Amino acid sequence: MIDQNTAPNGKVPQSQPINPDISFEQIEFDPPGGSDAEYVELVNNEATAIDVSGWSIDTGVEVTFKPGTVIGPGASIFFVKDDRTFRSTYGPGKYVGATYKGKLSSDGETLRLLDVAGNIVQSLDFS
Repeated sequence: MIDQNTAPNGKVPQSQPINPDISFEQIEFDPPGGSDAEYVELVNNEATAIDVSGWSIDTGVEVTFKPGTVIGPGASIFFVKDDRTFRSTYGPGKYVGATYKGKLSSDGETLRLLDVAGNIVQSLDFS
């Protein structure tokens, strides 16, 4: 099933900016529903869909984005600890890119978003 936040018709975009503006939107590292409800949200600040296949978050959650992962223009993607807990806590209709095995530190840490070549797209310190 194609999520409403993927590219139009669920297709990988034909072209996109060389350095797309994808950023951390929200980090829930200490959710009221317990650690299984934690998540990292990224947002596409571009006016076009962006293919983030092979990108990764290399700290805490340690997740690599699956082939075909596309974020629609202005849309968000969520990386979650536990999909079932995430959806029951925050509701349906959110684009979950993947689950992760790691855990966000309640004491804070630095998250780094890396593109497919391993370049830092953005880093975020939270505590």
